[in-house]
Amino acid sequence: MKNYRWLLAVLPLVFFCFSKKPDFQQETAEKVQRAYMKGIYQLQEHIDKLIAEEKKGRTEEELIPFFLKARECFKRIEFLLVYVDNLESKNINGANIEVNNYTYLTPKDNIEPHGLQVIEDLLYNPDETSRAVLKQELQLFKELIQTIYNRNLSFKLYGFKEYNLIVWDAIRYELYRIEAMGITGFDVPDSQNSLPETAEALSGLQEVIQLYKPFFSDEKGKQLLSSGVRRWKQAIDYVRKNQHDFDAFDRLTFMKEHLHELQKWTKEAILYLNYEYPDEVRPVSKSAAHLFAEDFFNVRFFASSSTPEKIQLGEKLFYDTVFSAGNKRSCASCHIPEKGFADGLRKNLSIDGLEELKRNTPSLLNSIFQTKQFYDSRAGNLERQSWDVIHNEQEMGGNMALIIQALKSNPAYNKLFKNAFSNGEINQNNILMAVASYVGSLISLNSEFDQYLRGQLPDLSPEVKNGFNLFAGKAKCATCHFMPLFNGLVAPNYTDTESEILGIPKEKTKPYKLDDDLGRYTYTRLDLHRNAFKTSSVRNIELTAPYMHNGVFDTLEELMDFYNNGGGAGQGINLPEQTLSSDSLHLTKKEISDIISFMKSLTGKRNSK
Repeated sequence: MKNYRWLLAVLPLVFFCFSKKPDFQQETAEKVQRAYMKGIYQLQEHIDKLIAEEKKGRTEEELIPFFLKARECFKRIEFLLVYVDNLESKNINGANIEVNNYTYLTPKDNIEPHGLQVIEDLLYNPDETSRAVLKQELQLFKELIQTIYNRNLSFKLYGFKEYNLIVWDAIRYELYRIEAMGITGFDVPDSQNSLPETAEALSGLQEVIQLYKPFFSDEKGKQLLSSGVRRWKQAIDYVRKNQHDFDAFDRLTFMKEHLHELQKWTKEAILYLNYEYPDEVRPVSKSAAHLFAEDFFNVRFFASSSTPEKIQLGEKLFYDTVFSAGNKRSCASCHIPEKGFADGLRKNLSIDGLEELKRNTPSLLNSIFQTKQFYDSRAGNLERQSWDVIHNEQEMGGNMALIIQALKSNPAYNKLFKNAFSNGEINQNNILMAVASYVGSLISLNSEFDQYLRGQLPDLSPEVKNGFNLFAGKAKCATCHFMPLFNGLVAPNYTDTESEILGIPKEKTKPYKLDDDLGRYTYTRLDLHRNAFKTSSVRNIELTAPYMHNGVFDTLEELMDFYNNGGGAGQGINLPEQTLSSDSLHLTKKEISDIISFMKSLTGKRNSK
């Protein structure tokens, strides 16, 4: 998410008038800002205490309690800090991995990680050199918090109504962050202190919401606020009561009975307060009731130009062999609906039938909700993806000039293009846009698991419930397969798609040998992308075997065995840069079976067009 301070200057020019007690706008905005400043100051105090204890020569183990207090303090203000001070937030609690904001043909410098996740690693996994690094990281963190504090100290509020709107939007996104990342332990992989931190984050939100009490002055408002107070208390009490056992925590119950109720209440409160965010196209729909609502994603963000007419045309093109050399295959030859729009093969054959293709055929379901396409993330949208496949000599071997000529000679296509496009032209852009519109319509978000969370299905089996809780807890699957898509689209803003280095073997027989496909490195030539592949979705996974970019694993049992034993690096492959932990998950056969049951519960039909 971008730094949104500029909105405080812009929004007053475009906003509607607010009807709820305008005299409270300034007073409440200033109270919230003071509370935020207090939280930053308290975080400073905790970091100063941690630094002081480190200077006394305390061991890493002795420093951990001070560190955990600092993290919990951060969580109370996280919702606003990552929203209005976003430029610094990645250096406060960003992932402990080196990144490179690579853009097409424009490599950039690698960015070293800093912040709380780095400090946690240094405290929980010390070595002979880590103490000096710890001192540096603590000092950097202190300076960063001081910078944020000083900037906020000099910051003058002018758009009071707009500031209050931003606060409520930040509350909404924090609830998504808690569900998709917080309770899974995403940012505390060593301490697993995510549940106490979740309680602190919810408490911080509750305290800020109480500052808006004067706005809920009529009977409807009083009832709404009373309902909210009750729900927040119940959610916080549930976490505090069950926060001491990370593995045993019932995440599914907490989500359905508490987090989703808070998300629904927050949406209702935003509408009551007339604080609905402007009609800006963002990945998350402002009308969504909760994280698993059918309309959670705003399709307009991912496919702004799609229309029913383009989808109809794209569907016809998808099943036509016109794109391939010699009219030998269509898109549907390799993306078969009954197989989750994959093909069921380890690797398909080249168009001449003489050799295997380089990679396994991925599913197209929900590919619209991806900001990067292909296993190596080389395409930024579905149009570019289609162009690459059509022009790939092994896959389609197509010639766009000949394709256009063939389509122009077909009266049915002439009519369809005229219906779909204002210029009615049969050209490359319109062809690719039509195909992308159809592929983008292949949405499947109506599985049994979704229906249960939406209240459309009365219950799930004990195996599925336990499997989800393991998936999002002990097995740590959800720290890379982010809800609700269960893929690499990163919560809670859903604008970036992650890749991971897993150490995928060339063959499934042991001892493993690393596959020779270099993944993203082939495209970016950046060492940190060597052997990195896009994180695929778990949705409809029972339809899309075999698995991984090379189709090396035939069954979900084989796939889970690979993860359970630490990926490639945990099973003999020398791969120090692996982003998956090489430690065993220590999952039992029954636990693995339950996780597979859960993954199968994510199989769904294509949503209605």
